[in-house]
Amino acid sequence: MRRESMEYRARRKKGDRLASRGRHEEAIVHYDTAIRMDPKVHYAHYAKGASLCSLGRHEEAMACLDESLDIDPGNALAHEAKGDCLAQLGRYGEAIKCFDEAVRLDPALEWSHYSGGGVPVHNGHAAGRHTLP
Repeated sequence: MRRESMEYRARRKKGDRLASRGRHEEAIVHYDTAIRMDPKVHYAHYAKGASLCSLGRHEEAMACLDESLDIDPGNALAHEAKGDCLAQLGRYGEAIKCFDEAVRLDPALEWSHYSGGGVPVHNGHAAGRHTLP
């Protein structure tokens, strides 16, 4: 995994601040700049995907998340974000697989996602039925 340059980090952090305030369109501009600066660092692809998902632009979001996962397959948050997008598209089986992979990579995500997300959990894995939106 590559290290971020200072300019990349500044753009990424600006995007993160905007996204945390719900200003996803503006955040995407900063993530796009970071991606142009260094397309081989996974974070801006992941963050752009999360912002696109928040805007309901799920197919675009999944393309960004897939790019992030191509660069860093161990990024649990990207797996989780992709699961969120898939769930919002009604692709629950695929979503649960992404959530399971996220939890496998980072067990702390089990509480944050499965507990509040309405996905029944049995023995640490999502059950066959779902109650996702």
